[in-house]
Amino acid sequence: MSSGSANLPCGIFLSNPSRAIEGLLAKSIVAVHCGVKEVREIKRVIVYDISRNASERFAHEMSSSLGVEVRIANSINDLKVCDIISCATPSKEPLITENLLHEGLHINSVGMGAGLGKREVDFKILRKTKVVVDDKEVAESESLSEAFKEGLITTREIYASLGDLVLGKLKGREKDETTIFISAGMAIQDVAVAKLAYDRAAEKGVGRKFNFFE
Repeated sequence: MSSGSANLPCGIFLSNPSRAIEGLLAKSIVAVHCGVKEVREIKRVIVYDISRNASERFAHEMSSSLGVEVRIANSINDLKVCDIISCATPSKEPLITENLLHEGLHINSVGMGAGLGKREVDFKILRKTKVVVDDKEVAESESLSEAFKEGLITTREIYASLGDLVLGKLKGREKDETTIFISAGMAIQDVAVAKLAYDRAAEKGVGRKFNFFE
């Protein structure tokens, strides 16, 4: 849920409002999709997973619940027609590579770094895109730590943090740029979502109260 909440404002500032096709890499990305769907009129979703069976189950279950047409990609290259690509994978091999890039594309990535060698995005494309992260220090130490070590990006080449866009310090998308939001996740996002869930549960009188310190 916190991943989805972070991608909602990024959808506002970075995705192209005139585009309507979203590609999903891995079926675990529903929260991110829901965040994007709140701010963009997604008419079609193309899903790719290394398991064909998983893709078929996802398409069947989500077509009705998400309220959009969900198609299955035969290969990752089928995502080249997408206007937004959202991915959350544990892959240690690049999945988002230069051949998928095109003008107007926006990428959401929540499966990078954290000291685990995850790199679903090819670091070589970072200098070909407008890069936004949830926090620059977190990006350098976690999500993009390996890219920094390999000299494939510097702090100056990270265009903005999510906060810079929300506060209006920097502009989001300008014309038909290729943009990417790389999220490592932040504790404050989890706390905010937990507080919202608690307040909603309290309003509806559901759940069970208990004392942590007894």
